Amino acid sequence: MHTQMRRLEAHAGRAVGGVADYCDRYGETITEVCQEMCDPRPMKSSPTAAVIHDAMRVAVPADDLSSGKRRAWRDARLAALAVHKQRMKLQESA
Repeated sequence: MHTQMRRLEAHAGRAVGGVADYCDRYGETITEVCQEMCDPRPMKSSPTAAVIHDAMRVAVPADDLSSGKRRAWRDARLAALAVHKQRMKLQESA
């Protein structure tokens, strides 16, 4: 569950309105993909999207998304991961 929430958090960071906004924008596409996987779950304006949105707002306040604070945190973590991977690659080749 934790990994799934992190994925949603990453996606929600792309939509200033959070998960609800993300699901309204991309819900039809998400539903189409789920249908292709034999797992239909309508997401656009769904009760599920509202529950996820509310849970994410507790974890990541709207102000953190709109101010760019969360995006800056994500970017710093991704940069640190890239450095770590590069160091691991150098150690493996040594």
